Amino acid sequence: MAAYLKAPKEQSDALAARLRTGTASGLVDGMRAAPNLEHSILDKLKGKPGGLSLIEVRDSLGVKPKAKGEFDQAVLSLYKARRVYLDRHDHPLRLSDAERRDLVFDGVGNYYVGITLRGDLE
Repeated sequence: MAAYLKAPKEQSDALAARLRTGTASGLVDGMRAAPNLEHSILDKLKGKPGGLSLIEVRDSLGVKPKAKGEFDQAVLSLYKARRVYLDRHDHPLRLSDAERRDLVFDGVGNYYVGITLRGDLE
């Protein structure tokens, strides 16, 4: 096999193996989606045209601190799927580390404080 085809073939084989074992199912941009949590978030937003604080949504769902990462991934997955709008914090560096940890962080510098169901989905 030509050398330039070897890397794509290896990547393809690795992805096929992951799909067979189920480790790639439910991934959104490399993040595992949490469908039940996503549905719960959407349910909390119904009838709230002004949206809610992400901290309020997380607390109302009873998300434990260890599961905050799962919650954040579910929120970002809904955003990437264009099901919700997210409100960015305008000055996150003015917050303490603890206050920033309470927010949803996208990994590229954006901290989100609020979430609103898209009007076209209500």
